[in-house]
Amino acid sequence: MRKGIALVTAIIVMALALAMAAAAMYLSVGGLKVSSAYTRYESGLAAADGGISLGINEAVASITESRMPNPQSATISGYSLNVTPDFMGVYFNAGGSIEFASGYEGLGKAAATSGASAFFRIRSLASRGDDRVMVEAVYSHSPQVQ
Repeated sequence: MRKGIALVTAIIVMALALAMAAAAMYLSVGGLKVSSAYTRYESGLAAADGGISLGINEAVASITESRMPNPQSATISGYSLNVTPDFMGVYFNAGGSIEFASGYEGLGKAAATSGASAFFRIRSLASRGDDRVMVEAVYSHSPQVQ
C-alpha cells in the first residue's frame, strides 16, 4: 500500500515547482514588456520635446520675418517629427505702457517695449512605427527693445 506514495509525492512537488517557474517566467516577460514600452515612451517624449524647440525657433523666425509660422518636420533618434506652430494672437501685457498711456508716444511704441506678447500654440508629434507621442505647448514671445 505504501510503495507508490514516494512517486506520487515527487510528481506533485515537481508539478508545483514547474507551476512556480512558469509563473515567474510569465511575470518576468510581462515586466520586460512594460519596461520596454516605458523606454520607448521616454525616447519618444524626448524627441517630441525637441520638436517644441524647433517650433519655438520657427515662431521667433516668423515674428522676425513678419510672416505666419510654417509647419516643420525633422527626424530625431529615428522618430519622425511633425511640428505645427499656430499663431494665436497678440495680447497686451498687464501693466504694459499700452494699458495706462497708450497715447504717450503712440500705440506702436508701447507694443514694441514689451507692452504686448505674441502667443503661439506649438504641437509636436513624434512617431516611429506604432509608437506616437504628442506634446503641446503655448509659447509667449515678448520683444525686447535694446
